[in-house]
Amino acid sequence: GRLIAGIGHGVQDWMGQIGARTASPLTTLEEVLIAVRRLLRGEEVTVEGREVRLRGVQLEAPPSQVPPVVAGVRGPKSMAVAGRACDGVILVEGAGPAAARAARRLAGDPSGWRVSTFTSLCIAPTRRQAYEVMAPLVAGWVGSANPTVNEHPHFAEMQALLTDGGEGALVGMPADWWMDLAAVGTFDDAVEHVRRLADAGVQDVAIFPPEELDIAHQMIEDVIALRRAV
Repeated sequence: GRLIAGIGHGVQDWMGQIGARTASPLTTLEEVLIAVRRLLRGEEVTVEGREVRLRGVQLEAPPSQVPPVVAGVRGPKSMAVAGRACDGVILVEGAGPAAARAARRLAGDPSGWRVSTFTSLCIAPTRRQAYEVMAPLVAGWVGSANPTVNEHPHFAEMQALLTDGGEGALVGMPADWWMDLAAVGTFDDAVEHVRRLADAGVQDVAIFPPEELDIAHQMIEDVIALRRAV
């Protein structure tokens, strides 16, 4: 099927604005994941959990092909929940091979567990052109509390570059560092990034271009070619 159903904690501040903040995001996520998977399998579900309470609930038309239900999470405790309560995980942009392997390890390496990821795409005639476009975005990743990007083997060095030289210093990072971050650089660099993810056990890669619309339009043919290449 084409659908991968992803469920996460939600942004707790936003949840609070609509009166839906939960006392225990981890418990809520686990109970929701388990209940949704059972419902999609066509079961009649009765559960009296801490956060989820259902009595005799059943889908009238459950899907003939049950989609995988994955967790959109980042932290180690949430990854452990994903390992025992659902079919896999979807990682945020900036996730490289090390993050994919760490996710599986933190989840307990369950059999048949699916790893999907978002990744940023920026293909240009030269690496430097692509790096200059992407440096502000990468600076945001490196400068924030992001467990996924923290798994990059050169994360500490990237932090030092950002601290000492600002986002412009990231442009000069070695190509190998960039290829572990995103599909950025030349077309061959983008292919290598996706292949590295696949080698690390990633089964699905969702790519998205920079925010600038004209740059995104220029990459449409690149996306088609990338799909064929991998």
